[in-house]
Amino acid sequence: MWLIALVVVVCIAAILWLEPGSNGRSGIARSVLVYQEGRLVKKLDITGYARESLPGNHMEIEVDHGRVRVVRSDCAKQICVHTGWISLPGEVIVCVPNKTLLEIPGNETSFLDAVVR
Repeated sequence: MWLIALVVVVCIAAILWLEPGSNGRSGIARSVLVYQEGRLVKKLDITGYARESLPGNHMEIEVDHGRVRVVRSDCAKQICVHTGWISLPGEVIVCVPNKTLLEIPGNETSFLDAVVR
């Protein structure tokens, strides 16, 4: 009986310890890393507001107080644009036709283990 009560208390404590909506991730996003063709081309501060064209002028991104999105892209399917806002460490937006990846860095190791060219 005590063992069941202990397990229930530990489970409730674990649920309350995680931030709602964090999916187990923690931290405050302060920057976004922009990779093109596997190389880091920009590191942008996302604590304020800005719109910026990426090198090659194929894409435009918007940062707004801790979140980032692709506003415009010249790719056919617009998957990167439809991804919408990302704001948690470890989240990414990928545009395969433009060979571009936007990543919010975090303290944990990235879930990406390779870049395909």
